[in-house]
Amino acid sequence: MQATQIGRSLAVWSRSRLCCRVVCCVPRVEAVSALRAPHCRKRSSKAGLSPSVRGLSAVTASASASAAEGGAAGGMAGSHADLMKAFQACVPALSGANYKGQHGKVGILGGCREYTGAPFFAAMSASRVGADLMFVFCTESASIVIKTFSPDLIVMPLLPERPVFDDPPPEAEVSKMVDRSSALILPWMRKLSCLVVGPGMGDDPFVAAASRLVIKECRRANIPLVVDGSGINLIVAEPQLVKGYTNCVVTPNIAELGRIAGAVGVSLKGSIGSSWQQHAQEIAAALGGPVLISKGPADIITDGKAVLSCKVPATPKRCGGQGDVLAGIIATFVSWATRPGASRDLLVASYAACALLRTSSHTAFGKADRAMIASDVIAELQPTFLRVLSG
Repeated sequence: MQATQIGRSLAVWSRSRLCCRVVCCVPRVEAVSALRAPHCRKRSSKAGLSPSVRGLSAVTASASASAAEGGAAGGMAGSHADLMKAFQACVPALSGANYKGQHGKVGILGGCREYTGAPFFAAMSASRVGADLMFVFCTESASIVIKTFSPDLIVMPLLPERPVFDDPPPEAEVSKMVDRSSALILPWMRKLSCLVVGPGMGDDPFVAAASRLVIKECRRANIPLVVDGSGINLIVAEPQLVKGYTNCVVTPNIAELGRIAGAVGVSLKGSIGSSWQQHAQEIAAALGGPVLISKGPADIITDGKAVLSCKVPATPKRCGGQGDVLAGIIATFVSWATRPGASRDLLVASYAACALLRTSSHTAFGKADRAMIASDVIAELQPTFLRVLSG
């Protein structure tokens, strides 16, 4: 069964040498079947919650704008300021008693021959908002490039990749490559507070096969996931990967939102546009667990029950990499929200991440105008964080 499905993927790739969306099925690696992140064991959702955070999960509200910085509102009886204050309770205090990694160990699963910037942007953004350690799991062809971007990243070339000029290896050999890759990656997962799947992943069927297995094992271990970029292709192909998983945030743009809708049986009328975001809650409900962030003119954040809308002023320029920056911010904020005694409220964490990115990009555009790039936005994360989230 495994060899047949991998063979079909390779056959499609061999014919086109272009975008392969087929996801290979491989057997589960048993080496880490008992994997469980110690910081993610189930605990009371009421521990350490403020009344405003505790009440959010039971409320669904439509979006309304405010004139305050952020001009946003959401699913609680309050404003943008209330939501940001609620998340401040999740921000860990800095003290001499902290150990390395206590404020976040974020992993990025992605990075291939074509795309090396995306995992770098995601990892550095996680760092710039407060994560302690950043791991990048990428293909061998991407690893040296990403290492040269920054010595602050731990870069491991553990993802398999298809050959460029040669014919793909036999199906049995591909299966062994995927199994070997996954077996090397999975033990690292227990070290992480959150894993981002997708930045720079591309369309390599070898990478897709290994990534699917990693997602399944992280879910079994209750490790928080952020699925972005090419990782969304995996969900479109197999929604069951994240269906029902509440420790997960999915971040589609409007086009990707439409593809997820089709995969879960939600009908979207009309041509692609922001009107599709009206169905975000329905799509999230169909997924039955993950928080869905529908990125657009306003960011719609919903778990299928509560709905928040972030209308913080943002940049009018859509340069590449902004989605990767958001994914990294979310990973750090989710790491904090899922610490022992924290709120475990991924809606509030996601809202705060969207607000921080939008404010940072707005500031960066004010300085660079049309020349703004993702690195300019990352440079604004720390001062913006201090301004809006440090009390």
